[in-house]
Amino acid sequence: MTTTATPDWAQIICAPTTASAPLAVPRPRGAIRLRGPDAAKFLQGQTTCDLLALAEQRDGEAIGGAQCTPKGRMIFDFCAFFSQADGERDLILITAPDLVDIAITSLKKYAVFFKVEISDVSAQWCQLLLLGDAPAQPPAATLFALAERITTLTLPLSAAAELQLADWQLGDSAAAEQALLAAGIAEVTAATSELFIPQMLNFDHRGFISFKKGCYTGQEIVARAHYRGAVKRRLALLQASGELPASAQPGAELRDGDGRAIGTIAALGAAQLLAAVTEQALAVEQFSVDQQPFTATASALVAATE
Repeated sequence: MTTTATPDWAQIICAPTTASAPLAVPRPRGAIRLRGPDAAKFLQGQTTCDLLALAEQRDGEAIGGAQCTPKGRMIFDFCAFFSQADGERDLILITAPDLVDIAITSLKKYAVFFKVEISDVSAQWCQLLLLGDAPAQPPAATLFALAERITTLTLPLSAAAELQLADWQLGDSAAAEQALLAAGIAEVTAATSELFIPQMLNFDHRGFISFKKGCYTGQEIVARAHYRGAVKRRLALLQASGELPASAQPGAELRDGDGRAIGTIAALGAAQLLAAVTEQALAVEQFSVDQQPFTATASALVAATE
């Protein structure tokens, strides 16, 4: 578990009234802009969520989703919303910083027949993770609920200095990491790109998959897993009895005490990790990663099979 310094943009006016005031945590994020008349139409055929429905909503509404390979493996996940800039209504995708180049390269492969420009605008946007009851939506900001009492607040960097969150206090990355793990939220990174189908990270239960919108890349695999009950691995929280081995990193293969592959690590904390595992893994106490053993208790977040 690591902590990061408060970034320069976090000129946030927080005025906590008690020591238990909710936390606002500055969060490194990447941002991708899709500009042009075909932005929503193009992305509709590439992602798990309904972008055309989002396009009909007012600016400030957000939706979660992912782009998949033809085999249904997630290349990157994102929070999407529309924003006005330079007389254009841009579609903005917020994702992990180390996925921006991967995502843009992947999207551009399919964009040649659409009127859409795809660019990295990470330097123009910033985000807070809010741990507590979400505030009223600040001007120019987009709120998106990740879980109960965990919300992201995204806004243009140019508006950050004017942000005011009364009765909030600044938190650090360790608090954010712990909250996300406890809530069972594992986000795709460069290390886990193309390893998971969306249901393995419970995207179906989080509302990040539309099963009514029609075809998109990887849709056949995602739909088959849903309708045939073929989700054989689901996210579980593993609480280690001691320190995790150094080889326990996102993307690493998780094995039981007999060396059988039982899952893949999706997110990591100090003595906790989230992994997409088989149902049998929930009864295991002895695990290993790269032949380095550790003891842990696994708790299901959603049933491994439906």
